[in-house]
Order: sequence, then C-alpha cells, then structure tokens
Amino acid sequence: MRNKSRIFGMLLIISAVFLFSCKKDVKVDTGILNTGNFGETTTALKDAADFPVGAAVSLTPFTTDNSYSGTVKRDFDAVTFEYLMKHGAVVQDNGSFNFTNTDALVTAAGSLDIFGHTLNWHQNQNATYLKNYSGITVPAATENLTNPGFESGLTGWSVFNSGNPSGNATITTTTVASEIHGGTTGMKVINPTAYPGSQWRVQVASILVATTPGAQYTFSYWVKAASAGGSIRLSTADQSGGNAQYQADQTIGTSYTQISWTITANSAQTRFLFDMGQVANTYYIDDASYKQVIIAPGGAQIALKLDTAMGNFITTIVNRYKSKVKAWDVVNEPFADNPVAIRSNTNTSITASDVLVWSNYMGRGWALKAFN
Repeated sequence: MRNKSRIFGMLLIISAVFLFSCKKDVKVDTGILNTGNFGETTTALKDAADFPVGAAVSLTPFTTDNSYSGTVKRDFDAVTFEYLMKHGAVVQDNGSFNFTNTDALVTAAGSLDIFGHTLNWHQNQNATYLKNYSGITVPAATENLTNPGFESGLTGWSVFNSGNPSGNATITTTTVASEIHGGTTGMKVINPTAYPGSQWRVQVASILVATTPGAQYTFSYWVKAASAGGSIRLSTADQSGGNAQYQADQTIGTSYTQISWTITANSAQTRFLFDMGQVANTYYIDDASYKQVIIAPGGAQIALKLDTAMGNFITTIVNRYKSKVKAWDVVNEPFADNPVAIRSNTNTSITASDVLVWSNYMGRGWALKAFN
C-alpha cells in the first residue's frame, strides 16, 4: 500500500507539472504519430472509430464538388451546417423565413445525421430585424408635410381665411434673407387688422394627415413678427372641420423662435392650422414639421418581444427539421471571455451588424426560455 501511494503521488506531481508547463504552441512527440507509409487507405474514417465522427459542411462545396461531398459521405456519420441553421441565415428583415438554402443542404446531406447549430447565439443573426421588431432601435418619425419649409411656395398649404373682408390680410411667401429661417423661402403673413377672440379670421392650414386616435403628434415651426407683441396659436380640425383642439395663444417677438405643440389625435385625419387674427402684425413662418411621437418601449416590453421572436424561430426551425436533425445546440457561448460572466452589452462587442446580446435585455433566465 505504501509503494502504491508513492507511485500515485508521483503521478499526480508529474501530471501537475505537465499541465501547468504546457502551452498551446508546444508540440510533444510521443513517438506514436504515423506520418507516412499508410498501409491501409480503404477503410472509412467512421469505420475506424467506435464513436460517431462528424464534420462541418457548407452548401456550395457540398452541392457542387463531388470530391468534397463524396469524402464527407464516405468518412463521416454526421454533419453540422456551418451557417445555414443560424438565425441570420433564414430570418429576413421583415421577420419572415427563407429556408431555400437550408432545405437544399438538408436534402444533399441524405442519410447523414444532422446536428443543428445553433438556436440561440449573440452573433450570426438578423439583428436588424430583432432590434426593429423589439424596439431596441427606435425608428425616426416620418415627416408628414410635403413642403415644410415653403421652398415650393404655398404648395401643400391652404389659406382658409384672409381677414374680414376676405383678402384684407396678405398671405404669400418671401425670399428676403432676413425674413426666412432656413432654406431660401418662408411664409409671410401681413395682417393689418386685429380680431381679438377671433384668431381664425387669418388662417393657414396644413394638409390632412392620417392619424391614429389616441396616438400623439407634434407640430412645430419657427416664427417671428415684424414688431413685438405678435400673437399666434395652433388649432386642429378633422376632414369635416370638426373635433377641433386649440393651443394657448403664443406671444411672438421679433427674433425667430420655435413653437411646438403636441396633441393626442381624436380622429382618423387631422390637420394643423395657424391662427393669426388675434393681433395685427406681420408674421414670418418657416421650417414647419408634423410628426407622430414615437414612444420607445420599456425594458419589459423589449424582453417580451425578444422572447416572442426567439420562441418563433426555435419552434419553426426545430419543427421543420425534426425528422432530420438528431440534436441541437440550443444556446451557444452564453458567457463572455473576460471577465467570465453572463454576456451583456458591456462585456461583449456589439459593433457588428449581426450581433444582439439576448441576455442583456432578457436577463439570466433567457437561456432557460430558449430550452423551454
């Protein structure tokens, strides 16, 4: 017993020295490597091993190079697709699936076992779709006005009222540099008569825009007056001229100032109107904008959307190939390298366009969700 203990202890020491002294680039010649004079070349590699032997394959060489595909089918029991079962290979920018190439490689694999790679990874996915769908990337609001800067005169704008009597106020455009805010043209409104309490007497309207009741929209513009003490308000109307909303009167000075007003739409179509009849003055208006307010989703909403997208992908691809795929890599590389921790946007490079770190948004339970 004493001798066996000494031998066992020496083996532990030798093993420890070997393990701690080895480096990746060190090659140790054990004397058993056969580098030539192979006497037998007909036995397939898979038949020389008592365990399954597999290889990674891709579509083009497998379907166009007979030597490549012949070697794979002769020497291996199974294959793993290098790319064609990953999210980025099949999910399109609109969230639909395109299995054309994956189906072709599955067919070409014939009777070979297939090991699926991979159902969830932070790389090689359609991250553009995932970010847009989940709300990680908040889209820019679309400008609804066709001529917001009056560069095409009053195209896209309508004069509803021009004083009392009609035509008392002059509504036109100006190209005088000191009278415009941006570009080369602005709107100029000369109102010689005050209509206190009847702001609508001098009125210019935007186009009707399709709006979603309950959604928010912001109308903004730049304005100044020829003399201090000007007054403008915004109002709204639907296609029938009803459902009006009114902004408070805005006092306008002689320097360009941006005015913004956000409303909650109450009809399926909405236009904004400049009401300039309150105070007699000359008004200069330029660089208007009419956009829906895009509200970024919260973290819980993003997590739920990503969970839905992940579940849809996993369920769809696993069901499609359940008669062919023997097993799946469900979660690939869940931990960052340095420091060793669950991946997040801070310990993982997220600059590549195909990267989305699921755990950063779904928490540590995302892997369990993938398996479920």
